[in-house]
Amino acid sequence: MQVIDLYRWRVTDRVSGRRYVTRYPMSEANAKDLDPAAERIESTHECMEVHRAVLPPGAERFQPTRQ
Repeated sequence: MQVIDLYRWRVTDRVSGRRYVTRYPMSEANAKDLDPAAERIESTHECMEVHRAVLPPGAERFQPTRQ
């Protein structure tokens, strides 16, 4: 099992330039893809345990699914 640390992040919208907090918790890698200056919100920490077989080789990213 692998543990993935997820947080909500404060990021800047590329189009409008406005700051917002992400709707879903995400990994640091995903947050930095959105905004290289993303700031982690410590109080929103979540841990997700996944089987290594679930992740593609080399993947450390979590993509939230839409419901």
